[in-house]
Amino acid sequence: MSTGLMACTADEPAEPPPPPKPSIMVLMTDTITPASDIIWGVEDPQADEEWQVLDDAAVTLMETFAATRNGGGGPNDDGWADEAKFQAYIDQEVVALKQARAAIAARDLDGLFDAGGELYTPCEECHIDYNPGVAEEPY
Repeated sequence: MSTGLMACTADEPAEPPPPPKPSIMVLMTDTITPASDIIWGVEDPQADEEWQVLDDAAVTLMETFAATRNGGGGPNDDGWADEAKFQAYIDQEVVALKQARAAIAARDLDGLFDAGGELYTPCEECHIDYNPGVAEEPY
């Protein structure tokens, strides 16, 4: 008679552990900086494909900032994520990115420049508070 239950044996492979969370610094250098440079480096997009690159960068930033809300694998990341000030910077960045996406959708270059300026301020202030050396690096 079968009970419908199977016993687990020591021979069955265990679930692999989840991959470690990247540090906020890794997210910054590998994802946030390149995507931000696309937004801030905009010149005069004409083709739909050029506007799409800008929108993709804005979406990448929104997703990556959402990930940083929960901290990261760096030694200070989870403590930063617990701070209201850190979360406020992310909130400001997300608002600016929503503005950027609206400007991109409207093909409004001036609006995109304005949104890029709105994005720059919380990024710079966050660097000053959480990674002062970054704010001093040449671009």
